[in-house]
Amino acid sequence: MMLTTQFSACARPMRPRRSWRAPFRAGSSSPVLAADYVAGQFGIRTRTGFDSLHDFSRSSEATHVAASGLLAAAAINAPRFDHQAIGGAPLGLLIEGTRSNALSRSQNISNAIWAKDNVTVLAEAALAPDGSTSAEKILDTATFGHHRVKQFGLSVTAGNAYTASFFAKAAGRNVYMTLFDGSGAWSAACRFDLQAGSIVSPSGSTLIGARIEPAGNGWYRCALTANAVGNSTNAQVLINVLDGLAMYAGDGLSGAYLWGAQLEVGRAASSYIPTQDVTATRSADRAEIGLGDWFNPTAGTVLAEVALRRGEAGRHLWSLHDAAAGGNALGVRFASPASGALEAVSLRGGVVEAQIALGSAAEFSVARVALSHAPGRIAASLNGGAAQVGTGVSPAGGYLTLQPGGLLTTAGNAHLRKIAYWSHALDDAELQALSGAG
Repeated sequence: MMLTTQFSACARPMRPRRSWRAPFRAGSSSPVLAADYVAGQFGIRTRTGFDSLHDFSRSSEATHVAASGLLAAAAINAPRFDHQAIGGAPLGLLIEGTRSNALSRSQNISNAIWAKDNVTVLAEAALAPDGSTSAEKILDTATFGHHRVKQFGLSVTAGNAYTASFFAKAAGRNVYMTLFDGSGAWSAACRFDLQAGSIVSPSGSTLIGARIEPAGNGWYRCALTANAVGNSTNAQVLINVLDGLAMYAGDGLSGAYLWGAQLEVGRAASSYIPTQDVTATRSADRAEIGLGDWFNPTAGTVLAEVALRRGEAGRHLWSLHDAAAGGNALGVRFASPASGALEAVSLRGGVVEAQIALGSAAEFSVARVALSHAPGRIAASLNGGAAQVGTGVSPAGGYLTLQPGGLLTTAGNAHLRKIAYWSHALDDAELQALSGAG
């Protein structure tokens, strides 16, 4: 079964009253454009709504967590205002690049595509994270051995990072996931404690990391990431239920609920992509704000606040760029996915002119970057750090793009929390104060 939540406009934040005071300030200076995606406040000099300010697109359906805490499906071209699964606190506008789920029948572990060792699968056994009764229960049998489900014959490419993930809920057992290439050349594994909501002893020759996140109603999303060091057409994802030992004799009554399995290229799990008989792809989100008469092509300042999910090197968080390809651009992007290093980038005529190291932000933390541009100079501050300075050129017009596009291509995965623009260049001390005021 697929997600049963009805498609909608993803509960855009409520349109506020017309009277408006910019939600961010730099000393006595207010921005001419401000958008707070957590509080639902948007304006260019006067208050407006999300749709009036943004040109948003995504050519596929996509999922997010609704205010109810349930996983919901968003229609094509509908923005996703994401929430915490427990408590429903707003997280901001979810912006992701293109990802594909390589696992077929992601919600149907009972299907024959999933090989089974010493387990019984009960279909439609519990409420799933989307509120449907599509979760399945994996019970161990009395046979001594591994108790697991798996998909194999998966293709991986050397040099890529892969993340396998699934939703799990305890039914007397914990779970253990293994991701490997089928030949033993590389592997990663981790035990997920479904009572404590913790990871236990992640390991493997090419392990990048593991993560467990609460998904509401006793569910957790478990994720494991590893580097592929060789090409393979027989990579495997294995999910064991276990009582403390990998091999044991089960009781025929205990196990775990599973739902929503996913394998994707990337250093962290992205939003869930449901599949049936074939793999499925979620298209990239694209949000643009056209540069109007409020934009100063000579000098200006952009503030962006984002909650990061680690992206690959070169993937950017936002860009300010000319409308035509091969023009000028400014932006902020990941310099190193391993360290979380960010950099400000300036392009002149489509060619990188300056790269300014800003420092590092931890994965899943909030990064607040203030960047100014003036003739021949750009400066930027990350999370209250000293402003870093380099040469730069200003776009003549075009777009403020909050995802891929323009001259800085490919997307960083993040929750966009705030964006603001001043039509003059703030000084370095103001940049530092602004980026540290989160």
